[in-house]
Amino acid sequence: MDLVVRLLDLLRLVHVLETAPSAQAAIPADFSVDNIVLGIGNALYRKELGLRFTQVKAPHP
Repeated sequence: MDLVVRLLDLLRLVHVLETAPSAQAAIPADFSVDNIVLGIGNALYRKELGLRFTQVKAPHP
């Protein structure tokens, strides 16, 4: 339940940032509530959608 509450808090914050005129220039265009929800849906239903999961390896400094 805690994870759901945190996710909703994140989505609320992103929505506020999306709608604030002063913050729109500071956030990337692909950082949106729609993209976050679609990404979560893709992760949850990747087998049903036929998506393959690949791990991204971050470079070590």
